Amino acid sequence: MTQGTQEPLDLNALFTARSLEPRRVTVAGAKFDVRRDLTSEEVITFFEKSATGKNFEALTMLVGEEAAREVDSKLAILPAEHVTKVFRRLMQIAGVLNRLPEDEQEEPEGESSASSPRS
Repeated sequence: MTQGTQEPLDLNALFTARSLEPRRVTVAGAKFDVRRDLTSEEVITFFEKSATGKNFEALTMLVGEEAAREVDSKLAILPAEHVTKVFRRLMQIAGVLNRLPEDEQEEPEGESSASSPRS
């Protein structure tokens, strides 16, 4: 007896954050928006860049190039421990790490969170 061919389960959906508006943040006097709508492919690319030491490029994916330059220059004087805390928090806000409850907001009516593992 042969089984029918099934489509593979796409686990990339586990990496996809809900479509949320950018979140305005400030650090070391720099104000900027953090993206919160990365696709699963972008999340994978983000971690590939991080894993290969391309932290500035990874940061740019979250906040844009102009903000990344400003943030990078402001954080350059801080100890690595503090920079790591800020970077980790930005990743949480962006949804590439587990979101914190205060990062969630109601989705606009009609927008589905069916692809979100946090539904």
